[in-house]
Amino acid sequence: MSNKASIHNRLLAKLGFRHLQAVVLTAELGSTHRAAEMANISQPSIAKFLAMAEGVVGEPLFERHSRGMRQTSTCKTLLPIFQAMLLLVQRSAKTLDAVQSGKTGTMHIGALPAACNGSLVRGIAQFCQRFQQFQLHLEENDQDHLHELLMSRVYDAVLTRTPTIGHSPLKFEPLEDDHSVVLARTGHRLSHRRALSLDVLGDEQWLILPLQSTSRIIFESWFSGGVPYPVVSNVTTSSLSAITGLVAYSDALIVLPASFAGPALMSGSVCALDVQRQESLRPLGILWNPAAVSTATSTFCDWMTAGTWRDSL
Repeated sequence: MSNKASIHNRLLAKLGFRHLQAVVLTAELGSTHRAAEMANISQPSIAKFLAMAEGVVGEPLFERHSRGMRQTSTCKTLLPIFQAMLLLVQRSAKTLDAVQSGKTGTMHIGALPAACNGSLVRGIAQFCQRFQQFQLHLEENDQDHLHELLMSRVYDAVLTRTPTIGHSPLKFEPLEDDHSVVLARTGHRLSHRRALSLDVLGDEQWLILPLQSTSRIIFESWFSGGVPYPVVSNVTTSSLSAITGLVAYSDALIVLPASFAGPALMSGSVCALDVQRQESLRPLGILWNPAAVSTATSTFCDWMTAGTWRDSL
């Protein structure tokens, strides 16, 4: 028997979900005590599961030190796989609950925050009203994790931006164009001015989102060159409700994807400034594997791509 087959059989026979949970929680929290609290079991039990997991893997997964537990290189390599396996368990529990509640099909859809705040969420709402026999689980996530969890089949389909690399055997269908907007509170001193330049905008205070967000990338591209870097607020957040409140109750500006800004603009407490520079963003759409979907997911993908739900917008 090959070493690969031997490892496979050992994992099947001896590595259980409690072992995976112990490893993942300890890695994420850095402490067996905190992991035990999260799992609602005793700390000695967590330590036992970790020891058994390390025995099955055949390599140390953690380095013990005075402040807790540090992941080894082996643990860092295996952790994404263990996390995906636990997500599949969570998905199974949700699916079983839906079946026992009388639903004929379930699907797990991942989505960028921008996809959960624009017109696409209206399409989802209308789908759920039209196809009440299906149970839809919707979860926000970032671009990289959406693709990773789709490939590992934790998600059945994802609402994301146009992929920048090849995605065979996946299929992507664009659903909504997108661009940047600059938001300010309603009545801001710049709200009645037209064609605002970066020089003018650079004199204002700005709210910024975390690094790697689309908003932050746009902001840095605008003000990292010859234009003076603006004064930045001492708070950062990715919460849409917090962003709306912070902009509405201050003179700070923020740049956002139009898809993400829709609900904030509808509140009436903020407005979109007329700026000279507008960035075109990759369209939002749906990504899925047509050869590996259930009836429920296929129906959902067909519904979103057909676009008939737009007629009521």
